[in-house]
Amino acid sequence: MPAMVGYLNHWATAAPRYAEDNNEGTLNDLTILRMQSQKNDDGTFPDKTELLKEIESLRKQVELLSNRPPRIDTRDIIDNFFEWIKEVERISKLAHWSNELKLTNAISRLSGSAKNWQLTTGKNFNDWTVWKTAFASRFKRRITMQEFLAHQSERKMKHSETLVDYIYAKDALLEKALFTIPQQVRISMIIGDVTEEKWQIALAIQNSDTVEELIDRATSLDAIRSVK
Repeated sequence: MPAMVGYLNHWATAAPRYAEDNNEGTLNDLTILRMQSQKNDDGTFPDKTELLKEIESLRKQVELLSNRPPRIDTRDIIDNFFEWIKEVERISKLAHWSNELKLTNAISRLSGSAKNWQLTTGKNFNDWTVWKTAFASRFKRRITMQEFLAHQSERKMKHSETLVDYIYAKDALLEKALFTIPQQVRISMIIGDVTEEKWQIALAIQNSDTVEELIDRATSLDAIRSVK
């Protein structure tokens, strides 16, 4: 039993370090680490049933420790602050974080002016809801239509993309606009950035009323493109 305690103590300290240093590690890596550590001092193995239970528990711990929000860079005014918050909320739900841990992990992912804001102002907010509201009021900015149109026009259809994949991606970008874009205008913007003229024309003559209808037409055109 002392050997078992020693083994588990080793795992308790190794698991967090493993998660931190090997964010892209796999369960195979975890198995190798386990096999390297599981022998007792006398060369024998601990009770397998108890050992497997501990390994499963520690495996979950490693997976949770590997979860963390993406960094947020407030220099990019196009990125939606609320998307970052939703990602933090999504990860926290999977990892069963408390609000206190959620706040701590979110703060750890700040950079640039956001990090400086935290050091001077954000440090005064210890509640997750209050903190994210204050953060939003400081960094959220409504972009102008000119800024948005310039940004979305950079997203053109790639040579390797299907029409359907492109339309979904372009429509998702247009959905981020802080103003309502009518369906016909949205369709025109989507078709306008199809880079091959013959497929641009083929989509335009379909007279679609909605993006969903446009996708239906694009599915048929993709079938034709695939055999050319």
